[in-house]
Amino acid sequence: MKILFSNPPWEVEGRHTVRAGSRWPHSYKTTPGAKYTYKPFPFFLSYAASYCQERLPNSEIILRDSLLNQESVENFLSFLLKNEFDYLVFEISTPSLDSDRVLIQKIAHQNPKTKIILVGQNIAYDAKNLLDTLPVFACIKGEYEKGVAQAISGNRGGVLEFNLLDQTEMDAAPAAMRREGLYEYYDVGYFHGKGPILQLWTSRGCPFKCSFCTWPQSMTLNKVRYYSADSLRKEITQTLKKFPSFKAIYFDDDTFNLNDRHVLEVCKVVEEFKLPWSAMCRADTLKESTWEAMASADCVGVKIGVESASQRILDEVIHKNLNLEDVRHFVPFIRSLGIKVHGTFMYGNPTETEEEMLATKRFIEEVGFDHVQESGAAPLAGTKLWNLNEQTHLLNETDGKKYQEALERKLVQYV
Repeated sequence: MKILFSNPPWEVEGRHTVRAGSRWPHSYKTTPGAKYTYKPFPFFLSYAASYCQERLPNSEIILRDSLLNQESVENFLSFLLKNEFDYLVFEISTPSLDSDRVLIQKIAHQNPKTKIILVGQNIAYDAKNLLDTLPVFACIKGEYEKGVAQAISGNRGGVLEFNLLDQTEMDAAPAAMRREGLYEYYDVGYFHGKGPILQLWTSRGCPFKCSFCTWPQSMTLNKVRYYSADSLRKEITQTLKKFPSFKAIYFDDDTFNLNDRHVLEVCKVVEEFKLPWSAMCRADTLKESTWEAMASADCVGVKIGVESASQRILDEVIHKNLNLEDVRHFVPFIRSLGIKVHGTFMYGNPTETEEEMLATKRFIEEVGFDHVQESGAAPLAGTKLWNLNEQTHLLNETDGKKYQEALERKLVQYV
């Protein structure tokens, strides 16, 4: 039996596209000739591939990341024609859905014997509609290791409900499948330069309920589980043995620093490998002494999600559960330890005023960050932000950036 795990092509003329591996699938314009572009590692897809390889030992498992390889639809269809797969695990997303629908129809026509299994954030809210309107075998909600294995081993189609790994199952499962092209995945170059950066998880899920963030809502149901120190050490060891040229590590958890105990355990593990590292974090979850331990363990950078300098927007729209005074205190403190801080912000949330957006601009200057990411709010289907926008009709899921661009034209007089 042949099974393909696929992050399929998503072609948007003149733009770089990102789907599997990103909490916010999107496309963006790139600088002509740019060598380095954001290429997130497809965690859910890769963990599911290795899980099924172990659970379905008589199967041939292939993992293909068409977005990493910038593969065209034509080449992808040619590959499928040459390889008659029994099952195709196909990750979809909100922004790519129109393109995905067309591609799925072409695959079904060309490879009628291949059973297509849909996975990804859209399944949580739209599984029945996708199953009814597309020639697919199954739709699996949430993180999908167990679901894919069950669908294939039992030839079980239809909608498969959430079936998350528990902590014991996570530690017992094999590490994510990492094969050719691994060095090409790229993130957080502003911390580590251009050398290859190993992207890892130390946990799954996030207890915070930010209205815009899709994975905690659609993939993990806010259920937090931590990989043990032994499991993390084993995955890093195995990966570096096979791919020894990595120059740094990036922990791309939904929220890496949820509690002091977990962070301190990870610090002890990562110190063994003598590599600088960075992580996706919050500003308000750790003691100062834990931040100091991170610095001592050669943490060189953190991403901090702030989103807005309007406490009203944070409380009433984003539901960030974040006090801006904590950001004002901890960002300068973290930077004083030699850890760079990358702040993320977005503009144009439903009901957000121009003055609130400009206040965010002033906040960025006031607090001081080493780098910032500023984007337009863009609701993804099934999130609370999507539901709110259904009531207000203020945003389009694919062009929230227009709010940022409009704001930029007015900044000279304010900043």
